[in-house]
Amino acid sequence: MIATSGAGWDSVHVFEAVDHTRTATYKLTSTVMLHMTTCTSTLGSMNLSGNLTRQVFNPSLRSPCNVVP
Repeated sequence: MIATSGAGWDSVHVFEAVDHTRTATYKLTSTVMLHMTTCTSTLGSMNLSGNLTRQVFNPSLRSPCNVVP
């Protein structure tokens, strides 16, 4: 059996901004997806994958010069 292996990753980032009269809210969601495969005579065939998601939320008070009448 010939040893083969591979691995990779990908990511997705979503930024959301909601404008209110005197405030704005910002939300950033990031997800990272990982995968790994290997095939050796001692381990056999193995596939491992997973993902991790994190989210940050930030309400902000807008300055008066940025408020549209």
